[in-house]
Amino acid sequence: MIATKPGPGVAVEELTSGYEEEARLYATMFELSLEQRETLRKGGDIRRFMDLLEEKEDILRLIGQIDDRMADAREDLMSGNPEDGPARERLGGLLDCVAMLIEDVRFVETSNALFLDGSCGLRDSAGSVPHPTTAANTPPRGNRRARRRT
Repeated sequence: MIATKPGPGVAVEELTSGYEEEARLYATMFELSLEQRETLRKGGDIRRFMDLLEEKEDILRLIGQIDDRMADAREDLMSGNPEDGPARERLGGLLDCVAMLIEDVRFVETSNALFLDGSCGLRDSAGSVPHPTTAANTPPRGNRRARRRT
C-alpha cells in the first residue's frame, strides 16, 4: 500500500488550527508586554519585569513548536494547487491577524526598550536599583544597545 500525502484541504485545516493557536499566544504576549510597560512606568520592579520576560520566552518556545508542527502542512499547501474558498479565506485572515499581533508586540517592545535605554528605571522588589552590568545581561528582546554590552 502506498502512503499518500493529505490534500491541500487538510493542510489548510491544520494551518488554520495552528495559526488560531498562535494568534491566542501572540495576544497573550501583547498583554504581557503591556504589563511590562506598566511595570516600568510604576518604578520598575525588576523581579516582576523578569517574570514577565520569562513568560514571554515560554510563549515564543510554544510558537516555535507550533511552527515546527505546521511545517509539513505549509509545504503541502505550497506544493499543491491553491484552493480558493472559505477555508482558504479564513487562513488568509488568520495570517493577517497574526501579522498585526506581531507588529503590536514589536511596537510595545520597542517602546519598552526605549524606556529602558532612557531611564534604566528598574528596581528590585526591595526598591534597590540593580547593578548596570546585571541589567545589561538580561535585556528584553529587541534591546540591541544593552545586548552589545554583554
